[in-house]
Amino acid sequence: MVNEVIAEQNKQNIPDGFDEIRQAMKDGLTGVWAAHNISEEQWAAKQAYISLGTTLNTAQELGLDVCPSEGFDPKAVMEVLASDGLADATHENVVVGMFVGKVDTSQDFHHFFNKSRKAPEKAYKIIE
Repeated sequence: MVNEVIAEQNKQNIPDGFDEIRQAMKDGLTGVWAAHNISEEQWAAKQAYISLGTTLNTAQELGLDVCPSEGFDPKAVMEVLASDGLADATHENVVVGMFVGKVDTSQDFHHFFNKSRKAPEKAYKIIE
């Protein structure tokens, strides 16, 4: 992660001649991992969830029905992706998935239960 992904991103985003800034960015990231007692893999998984949230919002704006998913065998999914050349099992992991499509509302069983949400006052707090 640090030697390949972060180094590549720093090279892409920070111009040549700013090596001290590249190093500071790298040190800052590894410092965050240490301060929060998380591994590179745990941090990367959290980043995947941030991207998932953005993707869910974008899909909704496009009129697609989406459903995030964790209840799958990540190793089996990785085997399928790798066998089709869509992922590199030596450098990548599957941590979250998402179903994308359109719900067939003509089917009686398209929603078995009504969705429930917490009352707004229990879900969040507005600080003024």
